[in-house]
Amino acid sequence: MYRKRIMLLLGMVIACCVLMLGFMFVDLPIALWIYNADSAFGRFFEIIGTLPMPVVGIFSCVAWLLTCDRRRKVGTALNWVFGVLFLAYFIFYAYRSFANALPEGRISMLIVMLLWLPASVILSVRLIKSGKRAGLRRAAVIGVAGCGTAVFGPMLLKEFMSRPRFNMLDDPVTEFTYWFARQPHTALSVNSSFPSGHAAQAATSMAVLLIPLFAEKYNTRRFYLIAMCASIGFTLCVMLSRMVLGMHYATDVITGAALTAFAMTVTFAITERTAGARATEI
Repeated sequence: MYRKRIMLLLGMVIACCVLMLGFMFVDLPIALWIYNADSAFGRFFEIIGTLPMPVVGIFSCVAWLLTCDRRRKVGTALNWVFGVLFLAYFIFYAYRSFANALPEGRISMLIVMLLWLPASVILSVRLIKSGKRAGLRRAAVIGVAGCGTAVFGPMLLKEFMSRPRFNMLDDPVTEFTYWFARQPHTALSVNSSFPSGHAAQAATSMAVLLIPLFAEKYNTRRFYLIAMCASIGFTLCVMLSRMVLGMHYATDVITGAALTAFAMTVTFAITERTAGARATEI
């Protein structure tokens, strides 16, 4: 099984490289053809595109804290320090992202996130009491890794690449830059085009595929098919919406989504191997 995961990761890397190479030559034509700053579709998914990340992040952090091994005092302390910091950051990030996309709804979003926090605690406690601790722990680790990558991955890359957004160009034909062309760092680098933070955060919706880890009744082909279609469909809509609004090029959104997908898949493979090793020892 572990070997299959490695092959999957290799396939993901190859597919991403092929897509980046192919779309590199059509980034500008697609942007010129699809751009519509007044698109209702683009605006809708701009608003809801980042919602999966804080939902997954808050639940994962809560589950992470409640399932840590308390026999190791130092490890437990570090778990709680980082867990609480991540939890607070995800709540703040949800508020800030929603405030940027829909300022009038920022307070409502903050209330929703604060209500989701105790709900996550209750749900996690119930799962632990029902004997799902190990599966919940795996899901928590994968979720934290995915959400952390979705937030900080694009941030770090933006600092190095500084690619101007399409909707900021006065003359797109002459000012267009390729995704791999590193631009001079400016004060606007954090707002640069490559890669897409929205796409990275939308891809955290693939966390629904982790539900069978702590809810065996959903470990069915039908559930995986529905969950996969929903996650991919949502992520693709967010990716397309960012291109429609001229906020990102095709290569930007591909990279953003790939960052999260790769991080979660790698973490899944690592936790799977670790769980298998522990089962063998027992």
